[in-house]
Amino acid sequence: MLYDDLLFPSRPSRSALSPLTWVVLVLDVSVLCVLLDRERSLLALFLACLAGTLACRPSARQARMLALFAAVSAWAFLEGQGIFYSAVPRTPILTLLPPDVPVVGPWSGGVFVYREGLAHGLVQSLRMTSMLCLGLAACWSVQPQELLLALTRLRLPYGLAFMTVTAFRFLPAVASEAMTVATVQSLRGHRSSFRRPVRTGAAWAGRLRTIFAGALR
Repeated sequence: MLYDDLLFPSRPSRSALSPLTWVVLVLDVSVLCVLLDRERSLLALFLACLAGTLACRPSARQARMLALFAAVSAWAFLEGQGIFYSAVPRTPILTLLPPDVPVVGPWSGGVFVYREGLAHGLVQSLRMTSMLCLGLAACWSVQPQELLLALTRLRLPYGLAFMTVTAFRFLPAVASEAMTVATVQSLRGHRSSFRRPVRTGAAWAGRLRTIFAGALR
């Protein structure tokens, strides 16, 4: 399945780092993502994480999925922060909805894209994509049983370490279940459409019930 290919490599890892080193590296980068707040510093961190990911020699499919996830994350942060940025000062650089448009304009006050919002969104997207790159590199390089041993060597309580590894293995299973349910609904003729919100919502509700049932089993 797609998520298995993304998280777990089909060939043995070529990483020279030990599982414990990977765990410490991920923890250190997660702290840096919080502490760093400048675009240049976060860009350097992202490039370093990307280099570590490419050093694991991902397959073409894994590379495409990583690029897709990174692009979607960056677009979401840039769009969301650029439009809904509420701090001051803020400088509008693009008008999406003029305030003088009847009804909607006076009610919303206009919809703009703000320069400061784009800068803030860029910072948030660099944080997200940095952790995404390094997290996938760790997934491709560390087996679940090796991760459990590494966490216990860090003196993490065994119960917490076991739950972490279980979640690590459980995520692809749930994702595969979701893909299977979506495929079955597609074969039965269901097509999601914004023109039929009630039908689409009901189909998604049924999909979630099936996924939760599979997760409980």
